[in-house]
Amino acid sequence: MSTLSPIICREYTLRFEKTLIMGILNVTPDSFSDGGLFNDVDAAVAHGKKMVSDGADLIDVGGESTRPGAAPLSEKEEIARILPVITQLLDEVSLPISIDTYKPLVADACLKAGAHLINDITGMINPEMRKVVAKYKVPVILMHMRGTPKTMQENPTYLDLLGEITVFFRKQITKVQKEGIQQIIIDPGLGLEKR
Repeated sequence: MSTLSPIICREYTLRFEKTLIMGILNVTPDSFSDGGLFNDVDAAVAHGKKMVSDGADLIDVGGESTRPGAAPLSEKEEIARILPVITQLLDEVSLPISIDTYKPLVADACLKAGAHLINDITGMINPEMRKVVAKYKVPVILMHMRGTPKTMQENPTYLDLLGEITVFFRKQITKVQKEGIQQIIIDPGLGLEKR
């Protein structure tokens, strides 16, 4: 059995001797998982702190809904939603903060503020995202998803689900490694457009 290498998230290290728990903090009014309960700063930070006390090993903060059919936000809107939450969480909790975004300006603003890693639902298909992550030398979570949240349910069938996901990850891992990004976590996106 092989051992997974630790992931260095700035001042934190994620070790995989046990299953790690990622707390999901959706700062959105239209989230499919929490009904938009945490779309103001105080409620979001309080929920983030509760996840820490409940045993989360890291917190993933997102400002754009990934529910099927969701319309994208502008980068400015997404930054306005999540940056105040991230800034306060960085002051109040002692664990890695992940940013759920596929937008370069959002990633840059959050990493500049001190966030620890990027969770990109598009698998870093945007070359500008790869440049931002490489600039800050942080880990990335590559997720597999066809299309965008708005379009992902248009063709959710696969001839060879695992084969297609494997090809996607090999291609994207090669691209991010060419940018100098070596700390990579993959997420097959099981909850998104897989039937």
